[in-house]
Amino acid sequence: MELSLEEKMDISYYVLLNEGNSQDKPWKNLLKAAFDKWEIGGAENNNELMDKLSGGISQSSTYHDGWNPKENKRTSLYIDQQQSPMPLSISKMVDAFCNSNAEIICIEAAGLMEYAAGVLGNGGVITKGVNWKETGQVRNPVTGQLEDKTWWDGHAYCIFESHVHDPVPRGGGPTNMNENNYIDQKLKDGKRSDFTDPDLRSFEFK
Repeated sequence: MELSLEEKMDISYYVLLNEGNSQDKPWKNLLKAAFDKWEIGGAENNNELMDKLSGGISQSSTYHDGWNPKENKRTSLYIDQQQSPMPLSISKMVDAFCNSNAEIICIEAAGLMEYAAGVLGNGGVITKGVNWKETGQVRNPVTGQLEDKTWWDGHAYCIFESHVHDPVPRGGGPTNMNENNYIDQKLKDGKRSDFTDPDLRSFEFK
């Protein structure tokens, strides 16, 4: 008998959470976050799972834009973006979600979503990103005055079945738009120029 997606997830949830051993801790915590924080239990098909996953990660975390010099922004907490593939600490991120103190940037959110989708039985999710030049005002740390400045910025997101799923508050969770429309309608504005072509972002999950 073919099991529904919800039945498969319920079985995985029970076996790993209730019957697993101490070596299963990262898996256990990922499932706890997925069911308790991201509320994926009601997903009846792969598209609903992706919507719940992207929306859940977005709504249960604090998002920081770590790619520009504006004040009050944070750098990466769980990923090393200087390496390729990029090492990403899934276990530390999931622990933060379970403790309700997750602080992430876009590349971390997208990597977590790609990994979590695979664990929950929904393969074929990839992470992509695009860069651009952005112009805005930045406060001079010496004079305290606002100054016009241009810098390179960017954003990472997930693709599933040719549609974008954006697991950070910038996109508000699922978009279900194709990639070209997403970039044109969600990312481009009057302060941004010189957009690069979208490219694949690869991870080493830890």
